[in-house]
Amino acid sequence: MNKILLIFCLVAAGCSSTKSNNEVTGESPAEALKVKYATGFTINAGDDGFSITVRNPQDTTQVLGTYSLTESDTSGISTPIETTVLNSTTFGAFFDYLDALGTVKGMTYTDRVKNERILNLVETEQIAEMISGDGIDFERMLELNPDVVLAYSFGEADFSRYEELGIPIVLLMDYKESHPLGRAEWIKVVGCLLGKYDEAAEIFDEVEKEYLEVKNQAMYHSTLPSAFTGSRYGDFWYAPGRDSYIAKFIRDAGAQYTFDHIEGQESAELDFEKALITISEADYWGLVISSEEPFISEDILEMSPLYENLKAFKENQIFICNTAEKDYFGDAVMEPHLILADLHRIFHPNSESDSTFHYFKPIP
Repeated sequence: MNKILLIFCLVAAGCSSTKSNNEVTGESPAEALKVKYATGFTINAGDDGFSITVRNPQDTTQVLGTYSLTESDTSGISTPIETTVLNSTTFGAFFDYLDALGTVKGMTYTDRVKNERILNLVETEQIAEMISGDGIDFERMLELNPDVVLAYSFGEADFSRYEELGIPIVLLMDYKESHPLGRAEWIKVVGCLLGKYDEAAEIFDEVEKEYLEVKNQAMYHSTLPSAFTGSRYGDFWYAPGRDSYIAKFIRDAGAQYTFDHIEGQESAELDFEKALITISEADYWGLVISSEEPFISEDILEMSPLYENLKAFKENQIFICNTAEKDYFGDAVMEPHLILADLHRIFHPNSESDSTFHYFKPIP
């Protein structure tokens, strides 16, 4: 069977220097716009556009870039942008929600895209694949000459080659946010670039409203089950820390996070046998997998026969998101309310709620 278990660790990003203009051109002082959950950006609005400062969400003292977006061609990035290249499949969801996929002319790793509207644009060659060999296709980038490239700072990422050619780089660091709504809130940055800030803010407010409705329902359960995520790789178990967005999902859905003693956001490397003791009596186990075939409980034992002794296995309370079917690395960034609804339904099956599962579902 073609099944791949996916293990995710949050890693520290390197610093990338970009434009240093801190204020919006205009006579009136810039007004700071409200950012509710994201810690990786601030937006100031002025007479002629926006000033956006991007920081490392895990270390907000680390400024990664400051961008002046103006409605004129005098300085900074002229907005609204008409063309862009995306360096991450997750960014596509922001443009889709803003009905602006027509501005996307290139994207990396299009073979991993699940969004049908983006796939159609790729298949009709309206969105170009930007990966060639081990990196971004430099010649294709020159040919497209986008108004801006949206990228993320990772490791030793260096985009100076494009900036030297006059192609602005704007960093989006949504993947490092510790709150699910913080990840979705980066749509506001994209909204500024597209001249659609108000629309982006309205979309985010609706996502937040639906998320909080589910969270508020989960608050009133008298009994909270325990739940964990993660899996074995070699001699170790990898578990997200208590400050990770995954742990936040679990708590907001009305469950106790089994690895709540692990500090920070990143996934911790635990001794496998000790981890088994910690998770042995937990009620639920969540996995992100990639499988072209149906994934059933018996497949768990193929991973390790020791899982047979886990309470979650014995009581058939394992749930999965299959990335071969669901756009967990794309649309999901803008749909935390749907993920939370899934988890709430799983942890509290007797609660009054819709029976549809969007991303996560129990395995048969």
